[in-house]
Amino acid sequence: MTLSDLLAFYTASGGTLSGNELQAAGRTAWSYLFQQTRGRLYSVEDDATMDAVKKCFAELVETIHRRETIGIITSETVGQWSRTSKDTEEGQTNAQIYTEIIDRWLGGTGLLY
Repeated sequence: MTLSDLLAFYTASGGTLSGNELQAAGRTAWSYLFQQTRGRLYSVEDDATMDAVKKCFAELVETIHRRETIGIITSETVGQWSRTSKDTEEGQTNAQIYTEIIDRWLGGTGLLY
């Protein structure tokens, strides 16, 4: 399985990102997946494991995009434009959140060991 396979799945499954946003979040998601699986992504052949990797990738892409570019909007003002956003997982780093997503999806697949 490669990054281009995962990007194609994300797009085909109705992912909300495209273009540069998808490329940026996709590269970051791929690097976390590759690191956590120690490169075992390339040898995935089991359909259930492939499905788990694809879904994990999709959630990672959305989470990475939201955390690194959008945040959670808590208030907006129109006059003298203003926007306030906050982190929903207060106190956790991006790496911790991304690792939790990977563990949840791939913990039982053997890719993390």
